[in-house]
Amino acid sequence: MQHLRVGRLALIQLVALVTLCGFTSPSRPQVFSTYVTFYGFDDNDDGNPTHLGTDIISHAVVHASATEDEGTYDRPGTLATDIEFLPPGTKVYVPALKRYYIMEDTCVECSEDWRHNKLHVDLYVSGTERSSLLARTG
Repeated sequence: MQHLRVGRLALIQLVALVTLCGFTSPSRPQVFSTYVTFYGFDDNDDGNPTHLGTDIISHAVVHASATEDEGTYDRPGTLATDIEFLPPGTKVYVPALKRYYIMEDTCVECSEDWRHNKLHVDLYVSGTERSSLLARTG
């Protein structure tokens, strides 16, 4: 199941490159900078790019479906990226948003960027319809 981006949200310009703290275990954080985008129900798919409008995730670890959850270490939101960059289950902290996320989904654009040595994560934002997503992120 892969995620296909149909459009980009306005916040992408505000948080295009952020520092993330990745935790494969709480005692061994790694710090890195990455390109950040956002996705939601409306532009998520079930592995078929023609099936938009779903909360299905490809690597469920904590959640049964994509969610923002509380954004805490114990209740992180869903993150999509290339599995070679962050293995499923990796938790990250996004200082610019003051929220934790966990890698549970794949992202086609993130994988394309990974092949070109560009780090890219896609963070799940709850809601439907572009206006609702923009209001939640901007």
